[in-house]
Amino acid sequence: MKLADRHRPLFNLTISNVPGPQFPLYSFGAQLVANYPMGPIMDGSGLNITVASYLGQMFFGLHGDRDSVSDIWSLASGLDDALEELKKVAGA
Repeated sequence: MKLADRHRPLFNLTISNVPGPQFPLYSFGAQLVANYPMGPIMDGSGLNITVASYLGQMFFGLHGDRDSVSDIWSLASGLDDALEELKKVAGA
């Protein structure tokens, strides 16, 4: 529908947290070992960051507009350092 061509989007960043099961999931006998999420893709969106938990771990899914986020890989590579800093500040 190209709605973003008709008006500016209300927001260009979406961040969501999806709590997942803390027990193992299986498909045809094979255990799921990772669960990388993908949030909604919307016309006019610049960046989507979705976090999903599974078995005591956090999994991040990032996707973005190439014009808005020119190097999404550098953003993704900084997540480990940012989480370590957050754990120190929180006293965990």
